[in-house]
Amino acid sequence: MTDRHLRIAALPPEKRHELLQKLAERKQQQERSEAKLIHLGRQTRSFPLSFAQQRLWFLDQLIPASPLYTIPYAVRISGLLEPEILRASLQQIVERHESLRTRFITENGQVRQIIDEYKQLSLTVSTLEGTPEQQAQIIQQQLLAEVRRPFDLEHGPLIRASLLQTGPAEYILQLPMHHIISDGWSNAILMRELMEIYTSLLDGRDAKLDPLAVQYPDFAVWQRQWLQGSLLDQQLTYWQKQLAGVPEAMDLPIDHPYPAQQTYRGALERLRLPVPLVKQMRAACQREEVTLFMFLLTAFQVLLARYTRQDDIVVGTDVANRSRRETEQLVGFFVNQLVLRTDLSNNPTFRQALKRVREVALGAYAHQDMPFDKLVEILQPERDLRHHPLFQVSFVLQNTPNPFQQAGNLSIQPLEINSGIAKLALDLTIDEKGDELALTLRYQQDIFEAGTMQRMLAHYQQLLQSAVEHGEDPIASLNLLTPSERHNLLYRWNVNEGIAEENQHCYHELFEQQVERTPEARAVIDGDLEFTYAQVNRLANRQAHRLQDVGVEPGVLVALGMTRGISLLLSILAVFKSGGAYLPLETTDPAERLVGMLKDSGSQLLLTTRALAPTLDEVCQQGQIAPRIMLVEDLLAVEQRNTNLTVTQTPRDLAYIIYTSGSTGRPKGVMIEQEGMLNHLRAKVQILHLDEHDIVPQTASHCFDISIWQFLAALLVGGTVQIFPDTITQEPQQLLPRLDQAGVTLLEAVPSVLQVMLDTAMESGDGLPTLASMRWLISTGETLPVQLCRRWQQRYPAIPVINTYGATECSDDTAHHIQQQLLGENELQVPLGLPIAGARQYVLDQELQPVPVGIIGEVYLGGIPVGRGYVGDPVRTAAAFLPDPFSTRPGTRLYKTGDLARLQPDGNPLFAGRIDDQVKIHGHRIELSEIEAVLASHPCVRECTVIIREDMTQDKELAAYIVPERGQTLCPVDELRSYLQRRLPNYMLPTGFVELTTLPLTSNGKLNRRALPKPERMAIASTAAFLPPRNDVEEVIAGIWSEILQVEHIGRTDNFFALGGHSLLATRIIAQVRAVFRIPLPLRVLFEQPTVEKLASILVDQEPVPGQVEKIARLMKQVEQMSIPEKQKSLEPGQGKENE
Repeated sequence: MTDRHLRIAALPPEKRHELLQKLAERKQQQERSEAKLIHLGRQTRSFPLSFAQQRLWFLDQLIPASPLYTIPYAVRISGLLEPEILRASLQQIVERHESLRTRFITENGQVRQIIDEYKQLSLTVSTLEGTPEQQAQIIQQQLLAEVRRPFDLEHGPLIRASLLQTGPAEYILQLPMHHIISDGWSNAILMRELMEIYTSLLDGRDAKLDPLAVQYPDFAVWQRQWLQGSLLDQQLTYWQKQLAGVPEAMDLPIDHPYPAQQTYRGALERLRLPVPLVKQMRAACQREEVTLFMFLLTAFQVLLARYTRQDDIVVGTDVANRSRRETEQLVGFFVNQLVLRTDLSNNPTFRQALKRVREVALGAYAHQDMPFDKLVEILQPERDLRHHPLFQVSFVLQNTPNPFQQAGNLSIQPLEINSGIAKLALDLTIDEKGDELALTLRYQQDIFEAGTMQRMLAHYQQLLQSAVEHGEDPIASLNLLTPSERHNLLYRWNVNEGIAEENQHCYHELFEQQVERTPEARAVIDGDLEFTYAQVNRLANRQAHRLQDVGVEPGVLVALGMTRGISLLLSILAVFKSGGAYLPLETTDPAERLVGMLKDSGSQLLLTTRALAPTLDEVCQQGQIAPRIMLVEDLLAVEQRNTNLTVTQTPRDLAYIIYTSGSTGRPKGVMIEQEGMLNHLRAKVQILHLDEHDIVPQTASHCFDISIWQFLAALLVGGTVQIFPDTITQEPQQLLPRLDQAGVTLLEAVPSVLQVMLDTAMESGDGLPTLASMRWLISTGETLPVQLCRRWQQRYPAIPVINTYGATECSDDTAHHIQQQLLGENELQVPLGLPIAGARQYVLDQELQPVPVGIIGEVYLGGIPVGRGYVGDPVRTAAAFLPDPFSTRPGTRLYKTGDLARLQPDGNPLFAGRIDDQVKIHGHRIELSEIEAVLASHPCVRECTVIIREDMTQDKELAAYIVPERGQTLCPVDELRSYLQRRLPNYMLPTGFVELTTLPLTSNGKLNRRALPKPERMAIASTAAFLPPRNDVEEVIAGIWSEILQVEHIGRTDNFFALGGHSLLATRIIAQVRAVFRIPLPLRVLFEQPTVEKLASILVDQEPVPGQVEKIARLMKQVEQMSIPEKQKSLEPGQGKENE
């Protein structure tokens, strides 16, 4: 319990006067109040509860027989003790304090505390035999058993007493009580009075105890009468202002997911601060005119800010709440909790932060009469069963001197009892005894590991040392690291078992060397076509000679406008052989986007196929650009020149440019050199143990950087690349069986696609294939959910999962984590992985300094993989590609990823979000601000924001919120969607649109994303009239769409994509249609016929199973009044058996 008087005494004169003046004003307000704290007499034994008691009674009803609010209290007594006199002394204590004779009952629907006139307290006495070691174990067991014995609030008693004799003159006295009748301050009162009564009885004299002017029930009545009217308003006004917009919960870097409901399983970690450091802190407190409590609290809140990357830091603390003289000697539940909220924004110095904390503490102490429970009742903060309201972390400095060390011939020392309970996520208690500060960190074991807590205490000590030595430094600069930690972070965890080879060659040279080794080995499979290494080399050479003829050389960029297939692979090889670099184009992208890429990149040569040439020619004419267009077919027709070319090229020459989403409204072209690309290819060969026996499936879009290693890595070791067409890769239900049939040895998939693959395979009733040849599953592009990883591992325990991490700006993957063992259910995440050979990976703070294990920082990538930057954009390049402060090689740079992470003890990072609004959906990297910039350019839109939501369907979705121009009604959704479609690729189109009068803001003027409503799919009206389904088939299809798209009313002419549909949702819809109608409908049909009526006409032509449509239609009519979730359950097809 904190000692208010000692804290006031520790203040310098000026601040002491300031606080005493505030407290005097508060006391005058109390005295002016009509409610006086007096003894009420005992005409009745029934009294109301205090506010704090009310909460504990409610919690006891909520969790009956819980030990959560048992106060574990025990002392060791040395000396010749008389148990019978001790029994009589305890009885006098019970008679002196009514709170120890209190029960709690319900009368007429109201809970009341009943004071029993006489209550006999039983003292059980027992003797313990055995060795000291045996005794110590038994004592701990008995102490814990006593703590876990529940109290009965209705029948009492709410205090128990037991005496355990452990030697001739050694005893353990246990006095556990329920918190509803006592608190920590009361323990000291009880023991002091108990020893005084004991020695007086032993000496045959009266005890020297002043009579009690009031009892706890008098306080409870007074509190309710006093805290109302103007006094309540004055207290409440302060706290409402102080806690306006308070965060719902602190974003602590937990080790395990929060349980759905707290279990309160707790543990302790301890640390004693060095005496020299304590003396330094005391000197700093004198200089800064603050108390030791304020200094320690400031450091703790700064530590929390560093751990969470938040600057609005809220902790709780305890105050004795015995401001009335009459309450100082009472046993009862007086302690109050104060909420200490400190604004640490704008990176203040430690001295500035100290001043902020001082003002917060002084204000809170001056308004400490507001019971915490009453505050919660009035403020009604957002409640969550996983969290304590208003704060989840507490800080207490205990400096109450021990008042009961000696009583006559008895020596008494308190026993520390670890109850195994933690009410809060974190609770730091510091015991002050002279120049000794003993830290006890209590934590919830469901969410934290012991090692994490040990490191937190060590970081706290290091921060305190930094604060006393560098108080003028910004808080973000204060060092938390020991030298050994710094070495681990910068060097030990950036050294790999494999060493990157010196990159003396370019890709085409290494490929040609492999051709010489295995000319007749199978290199590529594309549908029914197979090509040997020699054939691929000859065909690529034909193209390369012609490209060289037209001026392709190192530094020249060739745009490739074609679909995936052997022609694309040959073109990539041909560009490399001629010394150039390539730019992949997705020909289905909007013309405006394609033109922007060609202009931005400066590409003057466009290589395409005869089938796509007219489309691309029209795009170029619309954009008023005139690159030279060449056809692959024409290049391959020249058979004379099949030999390898001689090109002067270095590993530092450009290899490719790939465009990613950009925050300014236009995409960014990332430039990667041969050296970075080759480093990644070699890493894949090394980690996956690729050789001539491997068949690598090429499944990714050629505009994704993962396509590069899928195309090229196997060709370095004599393996085979099998190109799977879009008709298969876009049908997850078909992909796994086709991979199995092809005998591929690995699979790389985005987690959202993998989820659909597994789901649709089970929904089809066919079950999952054996995948007998597969050696690896590689997760890429998105965070891999733990449950999805476990699902794969349980079905395919012999196929390890590799989680990859990287950035397009750094040649694709820079880290791999191989998950061999089955993940535990309570694992928070699948780790990102350690860096590959040649790469470096750091987690840094805002000052570009490494953060300790467990603390959130930003991921920076370095080494060979780092690309050149963004084509034609030196400003954004300079902002994202920084000089590497940890490298001795001149000119090396770090890439600033914008990803947040925190390191585990083995150096493996866990993903912790983004510092910006970049998101990933279905493997696509999307800058939300790019969508916002395009949307804001529409003449109807005044303001807008786009966010990602996960509560619209079973998937991540984009939602747009729009404020129209003043005096205008917003354009219909189909017009807005069409406007975006002409400028953005389909994966960047919002699913839902919501019109708002204004965007919601937080108290500090920032966008309040939590206040944005869940969008309905058609929240902004469409211009198309609603036409209901006309027949049974259309009814069934509309029902399936409604279930999966989460749209209540589906018309027969509604467009699937206009309703927010995308490829993964299309997969689920087709899987449902196949199961319901028993027709093997191809996925492409939905893309070709994206309305209910058109899809229904296809189904009717397919002649479904007789009677099936009528049966389903009857079902639909039965459930048409149900909610969407009920419809979903009714329409579920039979489940397959995943483990067969």
